[in-house]
Amino acid sequence: MMNRKVGFLLVMTSLWSVGCQELGWVIQSVFDNEQKVMVKAAYPGLQDRKVAVLVSADDVVAMRYPQAPDEIGRGVSRAVTAELPGTHLLTPDQIDTFTDTHKSWVSMPRSDVAKQLDVQRVVTIDLHEYRTREAGNAHIWLGVVKATIDVYEADGSEPDASIYRSIIEIVHPENQSVGAGVLNSDDRTIELGMVKQFSTMAAHLFADHVEIRN
Repeated sequence: MMNRKVGFLLVMTSLWSVGCQELGWVIQSVFDNEQKVMVKAAYPGLQDRKVAVLVSADDVVAMRYPQAPDEIGRGVSRAVTAELPGTHLLTPDQIDTFTDTHKSWVSMPRSDVAKQLDVQRVVTIDLHEYRTREAGNAHIWLGVVKATIDVYEADGSEPDASIYRSIIEIVHPENQSVGAGVLNSDDRTIELGMVKQFSTMAAHLFADHVEIRN
């Protein structure tokens, strides 16, 4: 552990090169060995655009968790709206109306989807894994979400081609690992937590944000 006197001297020395607002970051870095890092958006093209978020699920997920697409769609839309207030997200009701009347939307050209929904960006999320319990053990709770996210630009040169792709996988609670879930919980609590965690990570793909790193 760092000697407190040494740590204090490091903090005081740092004051000569940083302003008061940054003092908290310096102290945290010295004593907690953590850093706050500003991370640029991997794809900033949702800013100030009209956007639709559509979610699909593979057969296993759809059978076991039929609510999954709706939960993820709503969660990601809320998170993107919070991170990018200038961006207009279609409401879940608008998305539901479209998917209800276009059952085969997954196979539609994305330019047609954008035209039908009158949006400039289509974000699709394909769920490969979504569960609230440890695989093979119904008595241990562990949230897992894995999905592929694609972005299509209706006003781009190739509106039917994915302009940006990312694969996200999260485990909830964050300090757990596959094979080491929690004993005292319930499906809904785990689901709410994992959807929020996944949605935040997804939104951070599209917005500058701060990450805490050790």
